[in-house]
Amino acid sequence: MVQKHISPQWIDVQLGQIRRGHVQGWVNKLVSDGTLKASSVRRVLNVFVSSLTPSVAEGILEANPAAGVSITLEDPEHVFLTREQFKALIESVGTDKVPRSKRRKPFEPDYHAQAVISFLVATGLRWGELAGLHWEQLTETSVTVKNVVSAGEIKPYPKGKKQRVVPLPGWARRLITWEDDGAQPLPYRTGMRRPKTGLVFTGPTGAALDDRNFTRQKLNPALKRAELAHLGFTLHDLRHTYASWLIQDGVRLEQISALLGHASWKTTQIYAHLVPGQDENLSKALRDPFAPELTVLEGGAAG
Repeated sequence: MVQKHISPQWIDVQLGQIRRGHVQGWVNKLVSDGTLKASSVRRVLNVFVSSLTPSVAEGILEANPAAGVSITLEDPEHVFLTREQFKALIESVGTDKVPRSKRRKPFEPDYHAQAVISFLVATGLRWGELAGLHWEQLTETSVTVKNVVSAGEIKPYPKGKKQRVVPLPGWARRLITWEDDGAQPLPYRTGMRRPKTGLVFTGPTGAALDDRNFTRQKLNPALKRAELAHLGFTLHDLRHTYASWLIQDGVRLEQISALLGHASWKTTQIYAHLVPGQDENLSKALRDPFAPELTVLEGGAAG
């Protein structure tokens, strides 16, 4: 972040010459360029704020000119995968290993990463909820959401948020079933030993999964192989995909809101445009109140 975004703008500027308006203009340019996501722009700004803080403590600056700078962003565009696109994505999760001979080996699936991505779509969990998921929270048919990974720590749900129970489809449950003898048929094999920490999913060292590492190492390469990289798809869009599948199959918005853990079902309204027949229902509801209505009688007569 420093090398790509901060140094090119500020390396030759004296501390005393930095004004809040200059920082705001720089941030606005980062946003308008479209090369960084909203979360990345915020991280870059936070690094810059932190880098100036010692100058305030030492009395070099009276105040931090980067503190309080706002980031104005348009509403994010939500991406939903079709079932066909999701299948193509899962089939592309793996590695193309290159040995010392430089001859490329056949594609090697990554069953653990496939299970992580599939579980997110099957349950609608947030990444932090999945990363903090323990085996005791699972039954054969449901998941109790009560832990979350925040700032690298596993914590109980923060005050004000209620635990919720979501259905666990059988196909997703089988994805996370370990077989000691390795006899479980594909694709229901994770290719890793069951972790000793009690967590359902872990990183290579046994610690909780990190979303940035997973995106960089697993999700993005798979999207590229599946020719879906142009969609701008993120891990959080797996949650959107879950909701879109439910609503397109007739599940009510209020029920989906409860499954997603939204504080208000109105938050779920972003998916309202996916309701089948929405345009037809809207036209019917807004039909001309001045036009005479025709009552079609049995046999085809009207009056």
